Amino acid sequence: MTTQSLPRLRPKSFTARMRRSLLNLVFVQKDSEGYRTFHGVYLPSILTILGVILYLRLGQILGEMGIVSTLSIIFIATTITLITALSISATATNMRVGSGGAYYMISRSFGIGIGSAVGIPLYCAQAIGTAFYVMGFSESVHYLFPSIALNTIEFSTLAVVGIVTFISTNLVMRMQFMIFVLVILSLISFLCGVTLDDISTTTTTFKSSMGYWTAFAIFFPAVTGVEAGVSMSGELKNPQRSLPLGAISAVITGLLIYLGATYLLWTRVPRQTLIEDTMIMQHVAMFGPLILLGIWGATSSSALGSMLAGPRTLQAIANDGILPRFIGKSFGKSGEPRIASVITLGIAAVCVYLGDLDFIAPILTTFFLISYGMLNLAAGLESLMNNPSWRPTISVPAALSFLGAGMCIFTMLMIDPGASFTAAFVAIIIYAFMSRRLTTSWDDIRQGVWMYFSRNAIYHLAETTFSARSWRPNVLAFTPHLIPPPILLDFTAGVTGKKGFLSIAHIFPIEGEKLNVEKMKSRIKEHLVKKEVEALVELVPAQDVTTGFQNMISAYGLGPVRPNTIIFGIGEKGLDSDVMARAATSAHEANKNLVFLKEGKQDKEDVEDKPIQIDVWWDEKLRESNDLMVLFAHMYSNKNSDTPIRITLKTVVDNEAAREQRMNYLCELTAKNRLKISSRVYVSNENQHKCIPNFSSDADMVCVGIRAPTAFSDLEEYVTYLSELTKQLKNLATTALFLTSERIEVDQIVGRWETK
Repeated sequence: MTTQSLPRLRPKSFTARMRRSLLNLVFVQKDSEGYRTFHGVYLPSILTILGVILYLRLGQILGEMGIVSTLSIIFIATTITLITALSISATATNMRVGSGGAYYMISRSFGIGIGSAVGIPLYCAQAIGTAFYVMGFSESVHYLFPSIALNTIEFSTLAVVGIVTFISTNLVMRMQFMIFVLVILSLISFLCGVTLDDISTTTTTFKSSMGYWTAFAIFFPAVTGVEAGVSMSGELKNPQRSLPLGAISAVITGLLIYLGATYLLWTRVPRQTLIEDTMIMQHVAMFGPLILLGIWGATSSSALGSMLAGPRTLQAIANDGILPRFIGKSFGKSGEPRIASVITLGIAAVCVYLGDLDFIAPILTTFFLISYGMLNLAAGLESLMNNPSWRPTISVPAALSFLGAGMCIFTMLMIDPGASFTAAFVAIIIYAFMSRRLTTSWDDIRQGVWMYFSRNAIYHLAETTFSARSWRPNVLAFTPHLIPPPILLDFTAGVTGKKGFLSIAHIFPIEGEKLNVEKMKSRIKEHLVKKEVEALVELVPAQDVTTGFQNMISAYGLGPVRPNTIIFGIGEKGLDSDVMARAATSAHEANKNLVFLKEGKQDKEDVEDKPIQIDVWWDEKLRESNDLMVLFAHMYSNKNSDTPIRITLKTVVDNEAAREQRMNYLCELTAKNRLKISSRVYVSNENQHKCIPNFSSDADMVCVGIRAPTAFSDLEEYVTYLSELTKQLKNLATTALFLTSERIEVDQIVGRWETK
C-alpha cells in the first residue's frame, strides 16, 4: 500500500478532534448527562484547596510553628481528608449518589435523623466557607488598595459571587479552568522566585505565640476542598467514577503543593518575616503580580465553589422534607437552586459582617470534621457488617475508615472541647427533633448495625457459663385477645422492663377467611407504643389453642435468649382446666417456668394514692415456686409507677411454735436479700389454699404456687387439681399461679454478692 492510498481526511479529522477536546477543556459545557471528573470534581476541589490558606496563612503558620510542626499539621490534616476521600470513594462506588454530596451519603447510610443532624451543620459550614473565601480575596485586594474600606471590598465581592452563581452553574465552571491556569502560573512564579536576605532566624530558638491545635484549626480548611467537588454529585455524568478519582487526585495534588510551598518558604524567608507579612509569597516570587492573580483566582474560585456547594446541600435537605420544600425549588433548564442560593448569600453576608479569617477558620474546621467523621463511620460500619449489598468497586478496610473517624473526633476535642461538645449537642437536638417529625422508607445501615452487634452478643452469650447473678426474665406472654388485657401488659412489662425480653403472642385459628397478619401485628404494635411497652410481637396460626402454644413453647426463641418463663393471660371467662393442664405439662417438659395470670373481681373502691397490695403465698413444699414468686413480685414493684407497691409474704402453719419459727425464717430471708417485703404467718388447721380467700380478700394481686404435673399419676388427676384450685380462688382480685421448672434461688439472684 502506498502513501497515496491513505485517507487524506484523517489528519484533518484528528486535528479537529484535538481542537474540540481543547475547547471542551477550557470552555466546559454541561451535557445532558452531566459534568465529567476534571470539571465536576477535580477543579472545584483543587481550587478550594489552593486558596486562602496557601497564599495568606501558610507562611504565618510556618513562622509561628516551625518546619517540623507545620509539616506534621499538613500530614495529619491531609491524612484525615485522604481517608475521608477513600471512604467517599467506597460509598460512591456502591450506591447511586444523588444531589447533596456528603449529606446525601450520610442520610442514605444512617437515616434521615442523623442525616439532618449532620447535613444542617455541613450546610452551615459551606455557607460560612463562602464568607471565609470572600474575606481572603478581599484581604489581598485591600493590601493592594488600602484606601478602599475592607468591608466595601468584602460585600462587593460577595455580591459578584452571588450574581455569577445565581445566573448559571455553567458560567462558574467555564471560569474555573482559566482560574486554574492562573493558579498554576502563580505557583510557577513562586517556584522560580528569590531568597530573601538573613534567614538565620530559622536556626535560633523561637517562642511561638500560637498553639499547635490553634494552628491546625486555622490550616484545616485548606484540605476541605474535597467537599466542594463531592457536593456536585447530583450533576456528574458518572458519580461512581468521578467522585473517587477527582477527590483523591485533588487531595494528593494539594499535599504535594503544600509540602513544596512549605519547604520553599522555610528556606527562603526569615522566620519573623513569615509571621509579619501575610503576602510573603508575592515578595519572593519571580513575578509578584502573578501571585496576586493566583490569590484572586483561587480565593474567588473557592468562594464560587462554596456558593455552588452550599445551595445544593440546602436544596437536597429541603427536598427531603427536613426544611420547607419551597427552599429546594429548581429554576431554569439546569435546575438552579436560586432560593437556596439567596439564603446562602444572606448567611455569608452576616458572617462577613461579624467575623474575620482567623475567627471563622476554627468554626469551619469543627463543622467539616463532624461531616468527615460521619462519612468515615458510615463506610467503616458498612465494611464491618459485610452486608451483601456492600460491594464497592474501591474497597476500603473498616479499620482505616474507623481510624479516620477517630482522628476527626480526637482533633475536634484537641482544638476546642467546648465547641466540640456544643456542636455534638446541637446535632443531637436536631436528630431528636427530626427523628420524631420525619419518617422515611429509605434503606439505611441502622438495622444492619443492630444485627451485627446482636449476632456477636448472642454468640458470646451462648459460649458464656450461666451465672445466677445475670438471670433475667425472658417472657413469652400469650394474650387471649388480639389486644393484650391491661393486667397482662402491665405485669409482664413491669417484670421484664429494662431487664429481660418480652414477646407478646396471640394464637388465631387457621380456618375461616384469610386474615391480614401484618395489619394485626401493626395493631398490636401501635397499642404497645401507646402504652410505652417494649415487646416483640408474634402471631401464630394453629388448629387450636393447645397446638399453638405447644409449638411455640418448644420452638420459639434464639439460643441464649429463648424464653425462660411462659405467662398465660386468662380472660374473664377463665381458661379450661384441661388446656391449663396441657400448657403446664408442655412448659414443664421444656424446663420453662409458667404463670397463669387471671384478672378477677375488682369490687374495692379506688382510693387515690392507695398502695397496690401484692400477697405472695409461701408454700414450704414448693420452694422453687416460692423464690420465683418473690423474684417476680420484687421486679414488678420496681417498675416506674406513681403508685407505691407493697409486697407481703404470707403462709399458714398449724401451731404457734411453727408460726414463730416460720416468721423468723421469712424475716431473715427478706433482710439478708435487702427486699422490702413484710411477712405474716397465720395459724390454722385448714389447707392453705382454703385460707387464701379469707386472708387475701383485700389484696390487688395474689401469687400462689402450683404443683408440677409430674406429682400426679395422670393428666386427668392434674386437671382435677387445677379445677379445684381455680374455683377456690375465683373470688379474688388478680391471681397469678406459678409453676417453676428452673432451679431458681432468690438468694443467688438478688442476694448480696461476695467474692471468696
